[in-house]
Amino acid sequence: MSLARTWRAGLLFSLVAITVPAAALAERLFGVVPQYSPSVTVQRWQPLLNHLSRQTGGELRFVTASNVTTFEERVLAGGYDYVFLNPLLFRQAQHQIGYRALGRHDEALSGVLVVRRDGPASLAGLRNRVIAFPAPRALAATLLVRRDLQRAGVAHGVIYLGTHESVFRSVRQGEHVAGGGSLRTFELLPEAERAELRILHRTAPVVSHIFAVHPRVPRAEAERVQQALFQLHRHPQGEALLRAVGMKQVVFAREEEFRTLEGLRFPERPRRLAMYVLPRLGTDATRQAMLPLATALKQKLELDVVLHVYPNMGEFEKGLRANRGPALINANPLQAVQLIDRRYEVIAQQLPAQSPQGMRALIFVRQDSPYRALKDLHGKRIAFGGDRQAFFASVVPRLMLDRAGLAGRYEAVYPGNAVSAVIQPLLDGTVEAAGAGSFLLETEEIARQIKGRLRVLAESEPFPGLAWLVGPDLDPELREEIRFHLLNYTVDVPGHEALRQAAAAHLRRADNRTFDVIRRYQPATAP
Repeated sequence: MSLARTWRAGLLFSLVAITVPAAALAERLFGVVPQYSPSVTVQRWQPLLNHLSRQTGGELRFVTASNVTTFEERVLAGGYDYVFLNPLLFRQAQHQIGYRALGRHDEALSGVLVVRRDGPASLAGLRNRVIAFPAPRALAATLLVRRDLQRAGVAHGVIYLGTHESVFRSVRQGEHVAGGGSLRTFELLPEAERAELRILHRTAPVVSHIFAVHPRVPRAEAERVQQALFQLHRHPQGEALLRAVGMKQVVFAREEEFRTLEGLRFPERPRRLAMYVLPRLGTDATRQAMLPLATALKQKLELDVVLHVYPNMGEFEKGLRANRGPALINANPLQAVQLIDRRYEVIAQQLPAQSPQGMRALIFVRQDSPYRALKDLHGKRIAFGGDRQAFFASVVPRLMLDRAGLAGRYEAVYPGNAVSAVIQPLLDGTVEAAGAGSFLLETEEIARQIKGRLRVLAESEPFPGLAWLVGPDLDPELREEIRFHLLNYTVDVPGHEALRQAAAAHLRRADNRTFDVIRRYQPATAP
């Protein structure tokens, strides 16, 4: 293809003599894909952009994003004047915005699938195993590798760990059997780390990353920047600047090179995840307790995690039924069974540290009360948390009273969903007993409040804990990613702190069958 035809196709600028005057150019935003942390990225790229600014008489201001998803959103919103990005995203930006290629990285991209030295000897050994990848839209590390796995008929689970380095580390440490990365990032590993790994598969190469320009930038200005890029490798200073960003030379991108991307598409991924949480501590207290966990998931998943907390169980159910997008739900066992019947799927159960075998329903009385058995509560006022569907604070305590022969022989009070609404009447003496779940003792503020003032009169057998479920329309890959991060938070220090604040420090893997036992228990009829 001639340069003239390439220019007419809108893919490249022709390399022409620069005849425009050397007048100062406007400040331009130069976006760089966050292949590394922002601090490392700016350290590597800022000297190159400073040089280009001096050569062109303009001002190229370095910008990036905290993660790939945000960077992609900004590209497709036309947020960068100049941008360095992977070729698949460039094609999308070219069609949607009109970005034009100035040139490309001189080396082709290849993906690699790595295992430990003692790992599987063939792709077949990865069948039905969980494989780690950096991100859903990583071209070489994810899309190319997964395409080859699909062509080989290797069904597999997926977990995204955010960076190439995290993937390689997880494989070295035996957390995952295999991981996808780019050949370039693998070769940049320290020799000792690289020696622990083995390349099981290497993909065919595709065209590498592209320097592109927004159509709002005048063509003469863009040609000046293009010329400066092409001249970098011709002198020692430019060679050093290119080496710092992992290149030897900037070259033309030809139309035929993009044919290697045919059939590849960015996977559709939701931008938002609704998180519905039981209002077991009251609306404000529950939101405060759960917000760190929602924030941690937002950072890991690169999704907008929106926390929903309602004042009571009825509003909780109403809000959940109104949801039309992907959802993560924290529900009591009775709700879990109802949601399973609506095709929701359990991914984990939440247990208190003091009851690792299961969660229990408790009936409290004051420390100085004369009551020593459930039968002593005949004719007494008893407070139950939440409403009649609150499993641990209402359903099971009422069943316990029924079995003790007290059905219809006490006065039931439902003061509200907040734990304080149940406990305070007992402390004040306006009720003689109160039902609550054993998670109550995991809440530090409540535990301090009741210490030495209340005692447990009776407790139930252990049940499965609070359930974490995902909606039926959630992509299976994202489901497993959420499950992985939730369970990993039990050992991950920042994540563990978020779980501790949510009184959920002991999350365990679970599925729908975990809650089959609940089907034997019908909600007690309120007296």
